[in-house]
Amino acid sequence: MVRNGKRQPSNVSTIAWNAVPDDMLQKMIETGYMPHKGIPNKVHGMGPWLPKHFPELSHKYMPNGTEVHFLLQASKELDDNVQMISKELEKIGIHGAHDAFKMMRPHSYKSDLWRFMNLWYYGGLYMDAKLGLDAPAHEWIDFDKDEFVFSADRLGTVNCPMAMTQYHPMGALAAKMLIERVENRTYFDDPYELTGPGVWRDVANGTGMLTTYNSRTWIKYPGSARFDSYLITDKDDMTNITEQLQDGADKKYRVIKTNPYGEDIWRQMKACKTCNDYKVLNKDRETYCDQPGTPCDGKDFLQW
Repeated sequence: MVRNGKRQPSNVSTIAWNAVPDDMLQKMIETGYMPHKGIPNKVHGMGPWLPKHFPELSHKYMPNGTEVHFLLQASKELDDNVQMISKELEKIGIHGAHDAFKMMRPHSYKSDLWRFMNLWYYGGLYMDAKLGLDAPAHEWIDFDKDEFVFSADRLGTVNCPMAMTQYHPMGALAAKMLIERVENRTYFDDPYELTGPGVWRDVANGTGMLTTYNSRTWIKYPGSARFDSYLITDKDDMTNITEQLQDGADKKYRVIKTNPYGEDIWRQMKACKTCNDYKVLNKDRETYCDQPGTPCDGKDFLQW
């Protein structure tokens, strides 16, 4: 499905080292936290529960021996994971990751930081809990040569799904930008700008690391993303809008499906009684836990 011409050649790197701060690069060299080619066989995800499709489809469509790394929100395992990687980021000069994670009310925002941290530290593929693979992953990821693969949509870049090699500086730089925004108690009119697609877009555009090799996938939302979304490889094959709108046309190109087992996971995970909703919290200026708002712990806060 991915044309050979769009695969990353073994002698080409998409990492723009001039965009990595000198002090950070020096610490990466000293610690040995330097990226290599290839995407590890690891799938990351987090949520209030583990949907059945997530491990089943990951094991079906990822390479043999793939590890599924899924952590439950507000769990001790999640907090331990964030604390551990926060300490590792400090070794390359990035401080405050755990504090930033704890400071944000919305679990969706926490998830945005968590995926950058884990993709940097472990490498692999991140997907939201509502998504499931719908075709062999090697059809759009080169597990031997790729350094990172991101997706685009009609509005620009998105931060799910993402594949990254271990210690790629993009993961660390995205975490750094998000941490700084939290430390400054930043707000934007657009709720997506603070942590998720906004951070990824700003880092990607600011570093110049987007190329035809790593931006080869395209997300199409038929109607509303909450009902279904397709990730289509080789978007040049889908240039005809009439073809895109034909029933069933996307099945030829789809590699990831929302709610693959028919359950509305998106809606179930958004069913929040106390309204831990990033859009509402952003509008009411209640994103941060040291500002008035819903509790930042307790059973009610376990809702998305």
